[in-house]
Amino acid sequence: MGDFTLGNRLFNTNWVTAPSSTKKFDGLGPTFNRVSCSSCHTFDGRGHPPEAGGKMESMLVRISRPGVGPHGGVVSHPNYGDQINDKAILGVPAEGRIEVQYSEVKGRYPMAAHIL
Repeated sequence: MGDFTLGNRLFNTNWVTAPSSTKKFDGLGPTFNRVSCSSCHTFDGRGHPPEAGGKMESMLVRISRPGVGPHGGVVSHPNYGDQINDKAILGVPAEGRIEVQYSEVKGRYPMAAHIL
């Protein structure tokens, strides 16, 4: 129970830019998506896509280069890693801004066999 409690506390911690007066919680940045894990994972769940044109509050965008990495996964971008961070600490530019637009496509689609 002690491990769970500590993990849950870290999951819900709002991290701040170092150095700070709260040394236990500093270490945010230089780029990031949100200040805590729970900011995206509301009620310990998955993030959600935004409404069309809305802000990315709890969804991230993965990026990669063609090929297979050394452990069978994707090949990360050499400058950005494997996801775009849309926030940054003071004095550091964010990596980018993601905007989502939707188009309705009518049709019949099979059920997904596996959703990640």
